[in-house]
Amino acid sequence: MKKILFPTDFSTNAMNAFNYALHIADKIGAEITTLHTYENPDLGRKSPSATVKQIQEYELQDQFDTYRKAAEQMRSQTEQEILSQIKVDHVLKEGDLIDILKEMVALEKPEMIIMGTRGANTLKQLFIGSNTAKVIEALKLPVLAIPQNASYKPIQNIVYATDIEELNEVIIPKAYEFSQMLGAKMHIVHVNTRHTQLAYQVIAQWEKKMSTIPNIYFEVVESNDVLTGINRYAKDHAIDMVAMLTHHRNFLDKLFSISYTQKAVFQTEIPLLAYEL
Repeated sequence: MKKILFPTDFSTNAMNAFNYALHIADKIGAEITTLHTYENPDLGRKSPSATVKQIQEYELQDQFDTYRKAAEQMRSQTEQEILSQIKVDHVLKEGDLIDILKEMVALEKPEMIIMGTRGANTLKQLFIGSNTAKVIEALKLPVLAIPQNASYKPIQNIVYATDIEELNEVIIPKAYEFSQMLGAKMHIVHVNTRHTQLAYQVIAQWEKKMSTIPNIYFEVVESNDVLTGINRYAKDHAIDMVAMLTHHRNFLDKLFSISYTQKAVFQTEIPLLAYEL
C-alpha cells in the first residue's frame, strides 16, 4: 500500500494542505500518516528537576490536547470530502522535525511528503530557510508543498519546469507516472533565456523519444528570465501544479537572480512538487 507522510503544525494552512493530501491519496491509492512534532522548552540546568518534570508534563498534556482536537478535525474533514475510505494514522512525537521525519521515512517508507508552506509566500522563501526547504534538502523524497493561498481543485495539468541539464531518465518517468495516477497531463517546459537553438534541438529529441506516450507535451518558452516564463506558461495552460528538480543549483540560481517585487501566480496559488536526487 502506498503511503503519504504529512507533517503538520495543525495551523489553518496545514488543514488546507491536508485537503490536498486526502485527494491525492484517493487518486494514487495511498494511506496517510500525519506527524506532529514538538520540543520541550529549555529550562536550563539550574531549574529544579521536579519543576522541569512538571513543566514537561504540562507541555505534553497541552500538545496531546491540541493533537486530539486536530485529529478529530481531520476526521471531520475526511468525511466532508467523502473520503472516509482513506486510512489516516496520526503520530505525535517529541523532538526535532527533520530527525523524526528521517526516522519516519525509514520506518514508513512513504512515496512522498505533502506539507503546507505557512510563512513561505514566495518561491525564494520556500527554498531558503523554511521548514519545507529543510525537508526537501534532508530527504530524498518528492515533497509537495502547498502554498497557504492554494485552494484544492482536481489536478489536470502539471508543468515540469526544467533546465536542459535536468532532462534525465530518472525524474521524467517519475513525474510522468505521478501525473498519470492523478489523471493529469504532463507538460515538460524549458524556458530558453539564452534564446539558442540548442534548447529546441534537445526538446525535439525528447519529444521524438516519447512520441508514443500519451498525455505528455514538450515545449520551449522564450523569456528573458525563468520565473516569468514559467508563470506565463502556467497562466496560459491552466497549470494546477509545478514540478522541478531542486538539487540543480544553477537552475535555482537563475530563478533567484531576478527581482521578486512581483509575485508569480504559482508562488502563491499553485502547489510545488520538488524532486531531489
